[in-house]
Amino acid sequence: MNVAGSAANLNEAVKELLAAWDATRAYWRDAKAVEFGEKYIDSLPSDIAKALAAMGDIDKILKKIRTTCE
Repeated sequence: MNVAGSAANLNEAVKELLAAWDATRAYWRDAKAVEFGEKYIDSLPSDIAKALAAMGDIDKILKKIRTTCE
């Protein structure tokens, strides 16, 4: 699998996770749920955006390496 495919898989997995979290929040509404959301879920979109940007940079570097080494 290439970097772009891995990035797409990561993006889809995060979408599924956030949808599952939304469904979970319908039933789990105590202070621990809030704590869990703040600690693990709330920062995910920005963290994933940074990871996807880095993966894009890595993909460009790998393409340049492949082109140079051919």
